[in-house]
Formats: sequence, structure tokens, C-alpha cells
Amino acid sequence: MELKQVKQHREEYMPLLLLADEEQAVVNRYLHEGDLFELREEGQVIGVALCLLLENETIEIKNIAVDEAFQGRGYGKWIITQLCRHYEDKKRIIVGTANSSIGNIAFYQKLGFTLYDVKWFFFTQHYTEEIIEDGIIAKHMLMFEQKLA
Repeated sequence: MELKQVKQHREEYMPLLLLADEEQAVVNRYLHEGDLFELREEGQVIGVALCLLLENETIEIKNIAVDEAFQGRGYGKWIITQLCRHYEDKKRIIVGTANSSIGNIAFYQKLGFTLYDVKWFFFTQHYTEEIIEDGIIAKHMLMFEQKLA
């Protein structure tokens, strides 16, 4: 496995990015910002992560996704671990997920992330299509953090 930073041709990663953020117009807003990483297994791209440096030495994981055929095998956890190592000189790493993303909420907490904020009505204000997961309408973005330094 190798997590490698991508410098060019970010549009090629759109199918994977859309697994984590369903609206292409939203992904296009941040696609060319920050650091983009690809996860390769035996030469095949199976995962992706896009991170932004914010003020106060904070890294935001804006998008992280693993190809559906490879999910449930620990690749997401491995990506998060590698990102924390890559940015170990920063103060904290944050990530947001929808109130309806029950699996993601559990995933981040199992990795040591703590809920620190809620962006009320984020999804109803920033997305044109309604998002429903596990029978729950995505309305709010739950923000999780992990201290790095």
C-alpha cells in the first residue's frame, strides 16, 4: 500500500471523490485546493483523500473515500493514520460528516476523533439535492477533531 500526494490531473479522481461528497459542483469548489492523496494497492488507485490547511495549524480532511469494492478492509483507517503522520507537525486534524452518516460517525470516533461542533443545516443550505442515508435526511454537518501535537 502506498499513499502518494497527487500534483496534477485532479479531475481524474472525481469518481472516487463523489463517493464521499455526492454533488460534483460542491467537489469542484475545493478540488484544486489543498493536498490530494491517492491510495494505491498493487498499482490500482483504490482510495483518495483531500486535505486543506486552515488557520491555527489545523488540517481539514475535506474528502476521503475508498472504492466500494475495497471498503470494510481497513483502508480508510490506514489512510487516516497516514494523514495524521504526514501532518504530525500541525496542531489538530478535523473532519465533517453528515448527521445521517451513522457509519462515518462511528468510524471517526473509533479512530479517536471527538465531536466538537455542529454546522446546523449545512446540507440543506449548500446542496441542491436532498441526501438521505439510512432513512435519515442529511441536514447538519457534525465536526470531529483529533489533536496531533
